[in-house]
Amino acid sequence: MITTIKCCLLSLILIGSGLDVSAQITVNSPATAKIVLVDTFNRVQNMTDFSSLATAKTNGSWDITTATSAGSFLYRRDGTTSTNFANATYNKAVHYNFAGGLSYNATAYQKVDASESAYLGEEIPDEQVISLTLVTGGATDNVTFPVQGIVRDVPNVDMSYPVTNGKNWTSTSKFTTKFNLTIGAFGLNNTAGERKTSRSQTDSVIGWGSIKVKNFATGQFYTIPVLQVSEWVSVQDSFFLGGAQAPAQLLTAFGLTQGQIATYRRVYFYRADELLPLVAIHYEADKPTTMEKMEVMQDRMDENSVGIHKLNSMVDVAIFPNPASHGVITLSSSNLGESVSYELVDVFGRVLRSKMHVTDLQTIDVSDLSSGHYIMNVYQNGQLAGYQKISIQN
Repeated sequence: MITTIKCCLLSLILIGSGLDVSAQITVNSPATAKIVLVDTFNRVQNMTDFSSLATAKTNGSWDITTATSAGSFLYRRDGTTSTNFANATYNKAVHYNFAGGLSYNATAYQKVDASESAYLGEEIPDEQVISLTLVTGGATDNVTFPVQGIVRDVPNVDMSYPVTNGKNWTSTSKFTTKFNLTIGAFGLNNTAGERKTSRSQTDSVIGWGSIKVKNFATGQFYTIPVLQVSEWVSVQDSFFLGGAQAPAQLLTAFGLTQGQIATYRRVYFYRADELLPLVAIHYEADKPTTMEKMEVMQDRMDENSVGIHKLNSMVDVAIFPNPASHGVITLSSSNLGESVSYELVDVFGRVLRSKMHVTDLQTIDVSDLSSGHYIMNVYQNGQLAGYQKISIQN
């Protein structure tokens, strides 16, 4: 009886003091149903208000309910594999930085099993030619990325299951990206080149507790148990042309150096039985205290939301049909006006359709877009007022 009274008193003291008494979670490999699907993320506009999220805590309490949305995007995971990545669990579309601001589109492949979630590499499915005129001044100068599989000799492990407080893991991989370079001033005409990369990644579980987040769709708050994971990535690149090291003068023109090293820092908050983090914070290259972006996953916080996810109750919008299979979608509302606009974006965040001063009935031609998932952002007075996933089946 005395023991029971003491336990009750201790509970009252802890509650009264505002301490979090949540249990530490373990993150295991998620069920298949949570791996191959499409998730929605919101980028946080006022991310600098949450710089303390990087501080390690034991049985900690974090609150990001004052976050404001800078827009939403889709994270689509497809279950198909390829010859280069036969053991992959899913793939996703990526926009991969190559060097000096140059980038290419690729398909990235990930393996998920009971022991780990690991990044296998990328595949460039179509030849991509990128003009270099703005860099070199030569009208026909370009870099070409041929069709190829960029396979990492050792996968980079994102999660080593089971994940608990204090656990850490490191993986180092090497891979080669092929390209062809044409620059008249250097006498290069479709010259074969390679970027050889060594990438080291270290992840550590530095804390645990609960984080209070806002569902931007409903405005509701949720307190969710999480593990706090710190990630450091070091990438070293070397460049070769015609089998020899690329000349320093050429690299300088692109803001590069031979054997250059870049360091990246990230902080994640993982919840149980999910593949991707609930909250992800990315810091700028070689600036481990300068936040580059912060993202909050929206799915499975509120399973009952329907229609457009409204951030502003004054905007009542319907988007139909969804899925769209006849080349058009319609945006309709009784209270749209000159202050309302929309943007249709793809998985890369690129704006494919947009219009200011939307009327009460807006028909949007999407017949030339590839089948897949997109997102419609609706703005009022320049602020995001709502969004909706759109499936196009052309």
